[in-house]
Amino acid sequence: MAIHLNPEWITCYLECATYNILKEQGAHELGQYLCAADKLYSDTFGWELMRTMTLAEGYEKCDFHFKRGRETRIAIPAALSQRR
Repeated sequence: MAIHLNPEWITCYLECATYNILKEQGAHELGQYLCAADKLYSDTFGWELMRTMTLAEGYEKCDFHFKRGRETRIAIPAALSQRR
């Protein structure tokens, strides 16, 4: 019997309703900012999310990796990561 003390859960999205709506409205450039909010959710709820690509960044999918004991690692647009 195997005991998994530190499991990882991975899922990939090939479509995103939110991003599709932004594209339809001619506002696709806002998608990366909405995706960045996942860092806030991950940190707040303890999801420990790692994501290396998103549809909003021009990739073919969004990859979500959840693993206990790891810090959230999500790309944040430069405009949001700059301190004023």
